Amino acid sequence: CRSTLGTATAFPAYAMVVNGKVIPFELQSENVIPSTKDFHEFIMQHVPFDNIQNINRVDQLQTRLIDSLCKSDSSKGNTLLGSIFLLSDKFETSTLYASLAYSYRANWIFGESRAKNLVLAKEFGVKKYPMLVALIPEVDCSSKRNVSEGSRGYKVVTYAGEIKGDQITKWIDGLSHKLERNKHRKK
Repeated sequence: CRSTLGTATAFPAYAMVVNGKVIPFELQSENVIPSTKDFHEFIMQHVPFDNIQNINRVDQLQTRLIDSLCKSDSSKGNTLLGSIFLLSDKFETSTLYASLAYSYRANWIFGESRAKNLVLAKEFGVKKYPMLVALIPEVDCSSKRNVSEGSRGYKVVTYAGEIKGDQITKWIDGLSHKLERNKHRKK
């Protein structure tokens, strides 16, 4: 800990790691124990929201969420399986969604449409917000052709559970396992 946080750091010390960077929690005074509110504010200041693509138009689904899958660098161990897309009536990105995007950044591209975007709501048949879907590519990246002619380039898998982190995590894990298994079968 001292090598990471520095020798002048008093212990106990707190820090957050985001993208491999250690961000120390600065105590107001050595003798003051931080409150839950202090920790919450610190975490909220450093939540990485940059793993989420903002989608405002239908064409951006293709350019930001599907085409990007073919640009992933598999030599670094990144095997993108698809995209997770949130349609929301909120104006701000939730910390739950940001944390999911961070946790799954190696295998999924995350996108969102906020503030009841009518065009995208119509595209996905939104009846109730929020709506969470996985976009599974039907694109052969080596030839850049749709696997099935006339398709939009992806299959939509709709999440039907409650908007709770553990349930969404199980859904994404299940999709990941299924898609990984299918990739191995095709080889």
